[in-house]
Amino acid sequence: MKLTKENKYIESMNLESFVFGENVDTDKFKLAVIGAGQAGCNIATQFIKIGHYGVLLNTSATDLEDAVSEIEKLEKGKDFKAIKLKGYDGAAKNRAVGAQAIRDNAQLLTKELISDSKLVEADFVIIISSLGGGTGTGSISLVASILAKMRENKRINVIKDPRTRKIISKGKPTISVITACPEEDSNPNIKINAAETLGELEVLQEKLMLGSNLLIDNEKLINDFIHKSDEQTKGKSWITYGNMTTATTMSEITFLTNLLSKENFDKAEAIDILATPGYLTLGKTKLDKKWMENFKNKVTVDKKEDTSPEEKMIHSIIKNSFSQQNIFAEDYDYEYVTHGGLVILCDHDQEIMNSRKSLIAKRELKKILKSPIMAPPHFGVYEGVLDENEKDAVIYTLAVIKKLPKRIYEDTIKAHKELETKKQSLEQHQKEDFKLRDIVKKDNNEVIEDTMEEISFDDIFAGSLLEGEEEKNKNEEVDIQETGIYEDLYNLNKKDDE
Repeated sequence: MKLTKENKYIESMNLESFVFGENVDTDKFKLAVIGAGQAGCNIATQFIKIGHYGVLLNTSATDLEDAVSEIEKLEKGKDFKAIKLKGYDGAAKNRAVGAQAIRDNAQLLTKELISDSKLVEADFVIIISSLGGGTGTGSISLVASILAKMRENKRINVIKDPRTRKIISKGKPTISVITACPEEDSNPNIKINAAETLGELEVLQEKLMLGSNLLIDNEKLINDFIHKSDEQTKGKSWITYGNMTTATTMSEITFLTNLLSKENFDKAEAIDILATPGYLTLGKTKLDKKWMENFKNKVTVDKKEDTSPEEKMIHSIIKNSFSQQNIFAEDYDYEYVTHGGLVILCDHDQEIMNSRKSLIAKRELKKILKSPIMAPPHFGVYEGVLDENEKDAVIYTLAVIKKLPKRIYEDTIKAHKELETKKQSLEQHQKEDFKLRDIVKKDNNEVIEDTMEEISFDDIFAGSLLEGEEEKNKNEEVDIQETGIYEDLYNLNKKDDE
């Protein structure tokens, strides 16, 4: 399928001009997405609008309907399905409820997911969820497990013994996740939700049932949104901005594999990175003609070093792309990188980036990703793929790291300590056995207790306390004794007691 700017939504997403080139077809890299929970469905919706196949999964009928209407109001006929988990109407940020909803709907999921040929045959599948809710956090690891079994024959880099045909290496699963981490001022319980979910996903990664985890850092996303211009954020909330940025960045990575060059970043290389267990980070930097001036004041060159100002600046640009030029988590320790990649789209006139500068960039990437456990990085350099009116060069950076980023790790530890402190405080409170009745005067307590001893529900329903009402009801047309109301209530109460 070809993308065109005639679609108003596609135009609003500010996709790079190469996406609309004659060599780009969205079907060449068949990406499918599954959105779990409200946030997951909202992000998946953006992928579906671009043209990827998608499945929306939720316990809340209202949230699911909102996601569906968001797709259909712009363009009819988009390729997706919506699955409502029966027996539930939301999970109220309770992971246990989300997980139970999946178990209770096992047959439904078997029918809707396992029999879905588009999920089975896709080149790659991404499951998307926030880390703070209930449906998404409770279901994402279970859905990933189902997908891993469904797509066993889609694993890559599987190695078999040439004689016995027994599997020597299981290779990698063609499944990954995108998860959104809560901001710093979130409730500690939500942060613990996130930590527990990340722990479950790491177990799947260790078992080679799940590839990378692209972390959206909501704290960083909010800060990035605040510092954008009004023109860049017009008509968008910070959530919509983040959802669109996630979908466009990942989509452009897959579309890059369509391009032709002497040094291609092909589909197998893209999947090799996405399928690697660990935490994925993506960066994107646009360079205009003034990029040398923009960076020259930010770098210093030691005259004793055999490094040119140009090399220093390109090094700084690539490093900046990994950290600041995205909405995804940063503060990674790059000594734990296992896989990396760099793709350069030279500007049309090659005044900003060219083959010589691209060679410098490739060398600087290896200096930044200095991990001793890293596999050889993947590269792609393309000339003449951007629109002739496009005067900027574009750089994409990719890396998979074994360890959590610093902020998210420290935030999780802090949340755990806060909950422990609150738990200890509550236990102390309970030991003190404070009761409201303790502040009531003793005389009043005695009156209350004496009264409760004298009055019983049997007396009430038997009518012994209704003597004062008899005189009042003599003048009423309705005879209480004849209606049998109290007798019925008495019998009902006795039945409940039994």
